[in-house]
Amino acid sequence: MVRKISILVSTLLASSVSLANENPQGFSGDLGLFALYSEGKSNFSTDSDALITSLDNNGDSISTGAVFPLGNIRYQSDRHLFFAGQSEDTFVKGILALELGYGYQLSPGSLLSLAVSPTIIKGKVWQNPYLTGTKRVETDIEGNAYRLKFESEFLTTNLAYYDRDIESEGSQHAALNRDGKGYFAEIALVLPFSSHLFIEPSLYYQKDDATGAAIAFDKLGAGVSATLLQNEYTFIFNGRYAKSDFDAVNPVFNSTRKDDHLSLTASLIEEGIFNVPPLSLIAQVSYSETDSNIAFYSEEDVSFLLGSLYEF
Repeated sequence: MVRKISILVSTLLASSVSLANENPQGFSGDLGLFALYSEGKSNFSTDSDALITSLDNNGDSISTGAVFPLGNIRYQSDRHLFFAGQSEDTFVKGILALELGYGYQLSPGSLLSLAVSPTIIKGKVWQNPYLTGTKRVETDIEGNAYRLKFESEFLTTNLAYYDRDIESEGSQHAALNRDGKGYFAEIALVLPFSSHLFIEPSLYYQKDDATGAAIAFDKLGAGVSATLLQNEYTFIFNGRYAKSDFDAVNPVFNSTRKDDHLSLTASLIEEGIFNVPPLSLIAQVSYSETDSNIAFYSEEDVSFLLGSLYEF
């Protein structure tokens, strides 16, 4: 469930005030409370069955729910910005990270920032996801990310380095060791079609250098986001597609893994609910799937989220 929450952080925080475009002097921020319900299939989620009897399918159906807070705080002094809160980017899947950073406002519409995201809540993974006939045992996952980001009115670039550590790796094959590090790069353009409609195409690349060669991969993807402003309502539609190619033959399945990733998200934001201008209602539905040539790695998830965000 921590993984699902962390995946949603990006869209929620992107829906709030951009660090690059509005920087009031002094303290500002946002605090929210959200409820999440999701259904899906996965052999790797610790919400799935601990006991599996076959490696030939993509897992049983999983239903989960959670209530959780999200928040950020910023302090602006002249051109200097200090910020802390949940990380808006998830590089180490399975954990929820706290982002601490510093930004310098290059001009009224641009910001260059540096941030570090240490683990605040350790995630859970299976020690040996491929174990059959015996109950699988959980272990902790944690990691850190370091990010350099440039934001302007029409362009965003994002560069990151991350590391990942599994407390107790239980796979019987060194090629499946999940410890490692990785790199991420993204560029996005903001195209204003009108004063109410903004389209943001993006390209991104991820290089994951896992210790196990069968887990290491290169991912190349593209996305497009559309934001429509209608009075107190904001509608955001986001779609992403990516392909991952892995470095070596998987010793369990005797095949080199290749994945296709698709994610679709639709969000509705209503500002000023209950006649309180800083209070917003946020509703979101998202769908994601990983289609792998090795069925065991295929995953699917549908999530529904509802909550409110208070800006101060």
